[in-house]
Amino acid sequence: MELPTFLGVLESPLDTGRRWAGDSLPLRGWATHADGLVEAVRVNYPGLPAPLDLAVGLRRADAAAAFPERPSAMNSGFAGDLPLPELTTEALSLEVEVLVAGRVVHTWRRPLPRESVDAAWQRWISAAAVPPAGLRTELPDITWLVCRDDESPASAAETADHWRAMGGPNSRSLVVDGCLALQCPRTPYAGIVRPGDRPVPGLTGLLARALRDEPDLLVADHDHVDAADARVDPVLKPGWHPVLANHPEVATRAWLMHTRHWPSSHAFDDGPALLQAWSATAAPPRRIVQLRSPLLSARAKPCEATVPTTVVSGPPRRTPDERVAVIIPTCLADPAMLARALDGLFATAEASRLEVLVVLNNLRGHTVEEARHRLAHWPVATLHLDGPFNWSAFNNAGARATRARQLLFLNDDVTPIETAWLPAMQAKLALSGVGAVGALLRYPDGRVQHAGIQVHGQPHAMCRHLFRFCRGDEPRVQRWLVHDLPASAVTGACLLTPRSVFESVGGFDEQLPLVYNDVDYCLRLRESGWGSVVAASAQLCHHEGWSRGGLAEESDHARFAGRWQSRLPARDPHSHPWLALDRDDWMPDFNRPARPIIEPRDS
Repeated sequence: MELPTFLGVLESPLDTGRRWAGDSLPLRGWATHADGLVEAVRVNYPGLPAPLDLAVGLRRADAAAAFPERPSAMNSGFAGDLPLPELTTEALSLEVEVLVAGRVVHTWRRPLPRESVDAAWQRWISAAAVPPAGLRTELPDITWLVCRDDESPASAAETADHWRAMGGPNSRSLVVDGCLALQCPRTPYAGIVRPGDRPVPGLTGLLARALRDEPDLLVADHDHVDAADARVDPVLKPGWHPVLANHPEVATRAWLMHTRHWPSSHAFDDGPALLQAWSATAAPPRRIVQLRSPLLSARAKPCEATVPTTVVSGPPRRTPDERVAVIIPTCLADPAMLARALDGLFATAEASRLEVLVVLNNLRGHTVEEARHRLAHWPVATLHLDGPFNWSAFNNAGARATRARQLLFLNDDVTPIETAWLPAMQAKLALSGVGAVGALLRYPDGRVQHAGIQVHGQPHAMCRHLFRFCRGDEPRVQRWLVHDLPASAVTGACLLTPRSVFESVGGFDEQLPLVYNDVDYCLRLRESGWGSVVAASAQLCHHEGWSRGGLAEESDHARFAGRWQSRLPARDPHSHPWLALDRDDWMPDFNRPARPIIEPRDS
């Protein structure tokens, strides 16, 4: 059967008529033409200063398998994120053009009804499922600690009244107005709220169910109320991890602790210090429940409370000023790029603390001696390896050729933005249970390239860079981007790990030569009891080729999926069940029903 001249699908956005919430729109699809490769996919949208060109030439094994008669189908993918202008009342449309040899060969047009995130949240949360009638609704005794900040005493007293009445006639909850010297309350549970925080409607039954098995700690989501008392700006919290005990959005409100675990020998000035102390000193197993639904609506927007600068984190496992072996594979495709990476490295870290090894392979336009002569400008050693490119093998060899007790794997296209990036990463590696530390990487234009990798197994093994292509100032993104975050995996473009941990799991898998090797390493760490963390203050620029789009070679993907598909959870444990799986900007999936979830998270 003869194929049509043009083949392609605009996969996102689909023409469903559903409203779109948010300030960016992911565009994905594939396109191929009998006259040759697609040279451009261009987007027109009202309010854009100029048409937007998407990345093209991405590998699409599915399209190639469906149309083997069309060789160009293998590299037919296109992708990008469209920044959406301010909301208007007009019914706007999107136009996506496919260009071959300078001419438009196909055009997709999509209506794009939009609404603000706050409007979508109000619509969505009002239809959220509520606990069925007849379930136990009696709460255990709770002391609600209304922690004063700069609010007036009258506001704190009003807040106390709201929480005292929250449980209704069956509740014996108590309220303490103020959090000075937090001694252990006499009730089974104590909860932390702030002046102006109000319990959400229908909370009692849900909270009673969450506390039914007497967990040590309950952490809940929250949102905000605006001047018109409309619910806005949801704060959907990541899966619990001890590093979140120092996060303002988590530590300052919307959590309860069983007082049997309240440190009785200390008094704390505020809830965050208490949560940090408990997280650092409580012996496992710790029974934690996460309420994946708002517990309260905060009057402040955003949260104004601050976390103490002195963080209780327990004794460090390693000293933050330890020497680091830095391993940089390169083919010298862009000598100026490598020079910028090395200049940035030595400008922001003391040479005496570094053991830098440049691994040379498949040199482009240079002999090995020429490469070593060029690198003599910096205090680095070199290692030349023959054979085809194998990122895992090169980094494993680099680790064996160095001696420092900490290993930093660094791409040759990564340059520092912040001067204290390495100490920030080392400080996180010093925390108990942390086996890999990643950095916040940005594209040259400032947009986020990497803030951790989310991994889930449904409908197939999927890895996505958190906040990829986000500006970083979006409220739902910024609140998580500016603080350290746990992650299922971090990118090998800048990954710090202890040598002892690296060797204990066998290093990187050399059967994954191109991609997924860093994710595979972090997942093996997780199975051995080690976690991964992104150090938010370690910011670097990653000059990653956008055209690659993070897609894997088929053999790597097949091997990774075959190993991990059955072992991965349906949703990333550091994510939130209400988030859209096809987006990376922490946006709720407003096309699915909102359903409160009580999620045990033993640790």
